[in-house]
Amino acid sequence: MKIVQTFWSGNQTAENYLHNKAGWLSAEYHWMSWALSSLQIRAFYDELELITDGVGKQFFEEVLDLPFTTIKAELDVLNQYDNRLWALAKIYAYSLQKEPFIHLDSDVFIWKRFDKNIENADLIAQNIEIDFPFYHEPLGIMQEKFKNVPACMSEELDKGKSIFSSNTGVIGGHCIEIFQEYKRLAFSLIDDNLENIHLVEIKHFNICFEQFLYYCLAKQKAIPLSVVVDNAGEFDPTYPNYADFHLVPEKVWYIHAMAEYKRKPEVCHHLARRLRQDHGVYYYRIIENCLATGVGLDWQCYPLSKLDELWLGFYERDKAIYKNAEVLFLKSNAAIMATSLIFDTICQIEESETPVYSQTLIYPDITKLAYTRFDLDSLNMVLLDAFLEPKSIETALNEIVLYFKEENPKAISDTFKTPCLSRIKDLMYLGCFGLKCGLFGP
Repeated sequence: MKIVQTFWSGNQTAENYLHNKAGWLSAEYHWMSWALSSLQIRAFYDELELITDGVGKQFFEEVLDLPFTTIKAELDVLNQYDNRLWALAKIYAYSLQKEPFIHLDSDVFIWKRFDKNIENADLIAQNIEIDFPFYHEPLGIMQEKFKNVPACMSEELDKGKSIFSSNTGVIGGHCIEIFQEYKRLAFSLIDDNLENIHLVEIKHFNICFEQFLYYCLAKQKAIPLSVVVDNAGEFDPTYPNYADFHLVPEKVWYIHAMAEYKRKPEVCHHLARRLRQDHGVYYYRIIENCLATGVGLDWQCYPLSKLDELWLGFYERDKAIYKNAEVLFLKSNAAIMATSLIFDTICQIEESETPVYSQTLIYPDITKLAYTRFDLDSLNMVLLDAFLEPKSIETALNEIVLYFKEENPKAISDTFKTPCLSRIKDLMYLGCFGLKCGLFGP
């Protein structure tokens, strides 16, 4: 199966590329996203094509050197358009395909192949959206003010019911002829309404002419959309659990770090650590290029050559922490429960009696080159207290279950064990059970 991705420079010069955050918390995460996304695709698919423009082709070939099997400069024809209309580039890229394909956004990451029902589908979407709040206002303005709105969109809106759409973080399929009409309708919508586009918030306008139009056109032609994530008739517009990097790879195989996820430090830090661990050559290449071009990095530990011995040690410890957590939680449930942990005294716990009793974890944070404070809730308090002496996870949970009044503390329920294991993993990422945790010992 052919996988496709799209990058449109939007009339930028190559010198400015590395400074482009593209909605991420910091620019380096933008490029780490491209790296991890493409590398994970190539782990499962032999053909990965990038559709870009001339400057983008040079940038991806000479600077990032990511594992695309083909890079095509096709998007210079869009240079007349406002570069904020980013969805136009994607739609144009879809229309160029001559064989069945799956297109993935650069903030989509996979840890296995797509199921056969997706690879063999007529048309594909990530999921179905129902009354996503960002559609109502722009679509209303378009219906009232625009000269030309595609008939399939107007027909759907005229029903006056819930607005259904499709998230196109994943899109494609075997009915490739539809993408020619999709392109024609989208570009006509833009070209015929240039004087009115300013009436609509442009980031919401993009999803209207990409995601809503795609859904409406598929519905008009009675072509079902096969979805990667089945909402089962329900939809949460906050997209919970779509960026759970901490559950990769043992529980989560698909991530889409869309919208606000890009600005969450915990998501960005997991992205960076995952790329560093699994594809270190690309990680350090991005860091070096960002430093060379004056990009302000979010992580304060670079360049490593300027770190003193203490923080360089903490940096190496941070690498081990991430790997240790993954190694532990890829084990069987019995092996996890039998593993012995101990609180790492590199971290500290500060107690306060006023106004109520509370505890704060203090740990070395390489992203800030400082000790960071983290307020503990009751579950984290008892978990850390349980591991002040070395003991197995099972023993610790048997001790702390008494604090939470389980009906049968001798048989720990999954409703108690699951959140505890999740917290233990989170605390491992903070370094509470670091190099001294005894993961590989008795």
